[in-house]
This record gives sequence, structure tokens and C-alpha cells, in this order.
Amino acid sequence: MQTTKDHLSVFLYEGGLAPDPHGIVTDGFGNATGRTIKLYEGRPLDEVAFLELVRWIATTNRAGGWRRLKHG
Repeated sequence: MQTTKDHLSVFLYEGGLAPDPHGIVTDGFGNATGRTIKLYEGRPLDEVAFLELVRWIATTNRAGGWRRLKHG
């Protein structure tokens, strides 16, 4: 996580492979394995979508991570 003057950035390793059907990922589309979600005060986070994304990433990590999945 990184804070700035107007938002909090949450960097998601393995996020580059994770599905994002709810469109909560905001940045990092040029990064092969990571993505960012920028959170702004007053804009609600879709908690269900966020948890789905984090759970997918955790499952991917338990399976060996993106290197294993891409080469396996």
C-alpha cells in the first residue's frame, strides 16, 4: 500500500493474471503480473469484488504463483 495526498494505492502482486469482472483495478495494465487499485475518500470500495480478487491471488500463490502457472 502507498498513500498519497488524495488516495491510497493497493498494489496486487499476481493481479495481472487475476480476473477483474467488476472493473475495480485502476492501474498497472502494462505490468505483466501486478495491478493497482486506487482508493479515494468518499468513493466506496466494492468489498465483494475486492475479496474475490484477493482470494484468487492467494489461491494462485498457493499453487506456485504466476511463474508456475504461466510455464506449467
